[in-house]
Amino acid sequence: MLKLLEGSLLFKWITALAAFIDAQWEKSFVGKFFSEARDPDGGAFFTFVDAFQRLLCKGVEKLRLKNVISGSVFAKPFFWSALAVLLAPVAPTMVVLIAVLAGFGSLFLRMITDQALRLDRGRISQWMLIYALIYAVSAVFSVTHADKMSYALTLVFTLFTIVLATSAQKRADAHTLIYLMVISGFLVAAYGFYLTFTGAENLGNWVDKTSFGGLQRMYSTLDNPNMLAHYLLLTIPLGVAVIINAKNANARIAGIIATLAMLAAMLMTYSRGGWLGLALSAVVFLVLLDRRVVSLGIVGVLGLLAVMPRTVITRLLSIGNISDSSTTYRIYIWKGSARMLTDHWLFGIGPGVEAFRAVYPYYALDAIVAPHAHSLYLMTLCETGVIGFAALMGVILSVFRTTGTAIRSEKDSANRVYLIAAISGLTGYLFQGATDWSFYNYRVMLMFWIVAALCAILSRKEKSL
Repeated sequence: MLKLLEGSLLFKWITALAAFIDAQWEKSFVGKFFSEARDPDGGAFFTFVDAFQRLLCKGVEKLRLKNVISGSVFAKPFFWSALAVLLAPVAPTMVVLIAVLAGFGSLFLRMITDQALRLDRGRISQWMLIYALIYAVSAVFSVTHADKMSYALTLVFTLFTIVLATSAQKRADAHTLIYLMVISGFLVAAYGFYLTFTGAENLGNWVDKTSFGGLQRMYSTLDNPNMLAHYLLLTIPLGVAVIINAKNANARIAGIIATLAMLAAMLMTYSRGGWLGLALSAVVFLVLLDRRVVSLGIVGVLGLLAVMPRTVITRLLSIGNISDSSTTYRIYIWKGSARMLTDHWLFGIGPGVEAFRAVYPYYALDAIVAPHAHSLYLMTLCETGVIGFAALMGVILSVFRTTGTAIRSEKDSANRVYLIAAISGLTGYLFQGATDWSFYNYRVMLMFWIVAALCAILSRKEKSL
């Protein structure tokens, strides 16, 4: 069923690029430091981690604390990690941070009482470590250190990928996480409609008043309609997967209700990038599931366009309209950011909004004031230079290569559908990331890493879990 993709030049180019990067990674000093290579205990970093774990386990046994700790609810990392996943889009950032830190602490307690539980060291986790390391170094040498809390949140949420991949030991755990994500997605959509119907403030603050005066855009718990669209791009495909994999009518009905609510919320964001990302995500989903369904999907899209409200059609037709102030604003920011990169292309200026605000005005065009580069890729280059950008691309390519390999070889139909949902959601998210800095909202960034962790968990061979 993947012949259509496998035969394309784009697929071959991406596969070749991923293989080249992997080969260079394994040959490099850094790669050898992190990689387990052929020896499951190999790689200097993981060898050190394993040795430290053994030392702590012996200490706990001598102190006779093993039974006390292992029997505690605080030593159940999957519970706390799953709680963080459920809360991520609905709770305030600081509450989510507490839940994430609880996951870190619980995993630590579990590992010092269970020597058999080892830190996840799959290819995705290896790239996550190097990306986090580069980000940390960039933060140290930033042009300003006014964003210390931002540094901490980004690093903790990024490394949570490894915590989650380690805590979820079975595919059933990953399926539980998916159910929780769909439940929270429904809650986010429902709250968004509540705000819309009760006339919440700021609903019309993200549009060109001249072109779209009076248009109200949903933002729900994520404070910004574009950030809400980014989040929904990750969860809508998972909702569709839950519907397909439902084992009974009640589960299927619940999945349909949740997914329709999220789709309606996506529509109400009026995010053009989100809509295009969702369309791309749907294409990827259908092609990977069964390319024969693509024609049916096209018919469905045409049918939807025929019944869409006029405001939606007008918004769609405005894509690429340079007279739209939001489009013009982005173009000026991209040009100014590109000018800034001519002087800071290698290491960047340091992560965070404050660093960007400190340097960008010297390169801004037409006195445009901006807090960030309005592009995930351009902002990564500005923050960490080509080194950090290469690490982020390494993470993304490792996720796609690992997941693509698993999809081709997966025998379990349900797990295959979940893999397809995860990778199609990431595809739509990364597409919208070209015109928005999708890591601007820490919780949306966390959701991206959570789905990356899902890919790592679902891609494992069942017999090795």
